[in-house]
Amino acid sequence: MTRQGELVAFFERYAATSMGAVPQDLAACYDTSFLAAGPQGGAAFQNDEAFLGWLQQVHDFNEGAGMTALEVVAVGETPISNEYVLASVRWGARFRVTGDEVIEFEISYLLRVDGDSFKVAAYVSHEDQEAVMRERGLL
Repeated sequence: MTRQGELVAFFERYAATSMGAVPQDLAACYDTSFLAAGPQGGAAFQNDEAFLGWLQQVHDFNEGAGMTALEVVAVGETPISNEYVLASVRWGARFRVTGDEVIEFEISYLLRVDGDSFKVAAYVSHEDQEAVMRERGLL
């Protein structure tokens, strides 16, 4: 499988896992520590019990907003080294309120190569998720 195929497969697993209710499964996609950033600022996290609690809150928030599906629309890659790759992912989300309409958003990920898979070392959201959701009447 090509690196591009591996990245798409990783993010498809990530999407499926993020829709599930087991935060430990999603936490396994992240490095032992990582950075998260977006238009409202950023934070450093440890992949620990507090992070599991945060992942559960994110899941509950998305479920409460009526998110029914998350899918990979496109993945771009910029190799950095043998150990790291920068991936730009265009996601498509579906919500009960919007029906078949896909709401797209983009996140860039710095991934550490971990054997035959990847670990998220950092990500930057290009849009403010809550603001976009408010604009669409989802909140």
